[in-house]
Amino acid sequence: MPGSARLPAVEPVFILEAGLFERNSFSGSATAIHPPMSIHVRFFASLRERLALDDLDIALPDDASVAGVWRCATANAELPPNLLTAVNQDYAALDAPVRDGDEVAFFPPV
Repeated sequence: MPGSARLPAVEPVFILEAGLFERNSFSGSATAIHPPMSIHVRFFASLRERLALDDLDIALPDDASVAGVWRCATANAELPPNLLTAVNQDYAALDAPVRDGDEVAFFPPV
């Protein structure tokens, strides 16, 4: 089309073993662009029953939050009203950052 701008070619970014990687166009190898963090996730009370999840380990990029942990661990399930969250057994907000090795817990209000 005359006058239309073409987007530049972009190398694909893909997920491999729960980390984000990009393809090297010269060698064909994959290079990590965000090494994944390991987060232990626990669900309590009615959440455990509703989601059929007790606890699990997930891998997330290093800029993840508690809300991101919820989305990943529950496959984007809707957040219940008044959800309580904790990081390493301290209450935390949904926008609180998580770090490699953290334990994140979700439970309904008591």
